Amino acid sequence: MLSVSCCCVGWAGVLDLDLRIGRRCHTGRMQLARSAERVIERLIDRVAGLIFPGQLQPAELTARIVRIADLATSAGIAGTEAPNHFLLRVNGSELAEGSSLQELESVIEAATEAHAADQGWRLAGPISVIVEADTEVARGKLTVTSSFVAGSREPWGRLVGAQNSFELCNNRVLIGRSGDSDVKIGDDSVSRHHALIFRENQQIWTRDSGSANGTFVGDGVVIGQTAIGVGDVIRFGSVEFRLKRSQSTREQTR
Repeated sequence: MLSVSCCCVGWAGVLDLDLRIGRRCHTGRMQLARSAERVIERLIDRVAGLIFPGQLQPAELTARIVRIADLATSAGIAGTEAPNHFLLRVNGSELAEGSSLQELESVIEAATEAHAADQGWRLAGPISVIVEADTEVARGKLTVTSSFVAGSREPWGRLVGAQNSFELCNNRVLIGRSGDSDVKIGDDSVSRHHALIFRENQQIWTRDSGSANGTFVGDGVVIGQTAIGVGDVIRFGSVEFRLKRSQSTREQTR
């Protein structure tokens, strides 16, 4: 059985999971997004069999983190918000002798980040995963604690205008004149909460937030949700930007 409890500071979901084969959920990887699965496939060979000798493998752990994050999502001003910090506790006997937990944590973090981007989740900071040995945890079980931890995120794109440019760091970026916007544009033609730019389903989108002067992609007005791509010209009110890749993204793809 699964048990969930909450803490009073922010939100922390604690989930005890039975990892015995006979009690696995039939959904397997909890419907991991294709992007997360591809990350696992690329990285899992480096750690498979070296970290956990039994059932605790990167794909299983990532699937459970994704499920916990999904259970803990909440509605925010820019859309769905999800926890980004995860503490995994397992019985020490489940760990292979001399194994590198840091590499395992990196694999899980990368796959969870990919899934968060695919789902369009807004995160308070980068995904962080810590795996700890705990003799209080029964063999074959895993305890996971999730929480929202603020921190700086690597940019994935940029809005470049005639006067200034803005890095796009979160999966869901709020654009407007208000001080709580991620991209703050000090122009009277821009509404307080004007529009969103976000990543979801392996695509970049923009959506007008009921602004007074509209959002435009090229010469077309944005009605509802509109797909955009690198190089597109986007106008919020009378302020125009071009969507570009971030510097860090370009360096990673070289």
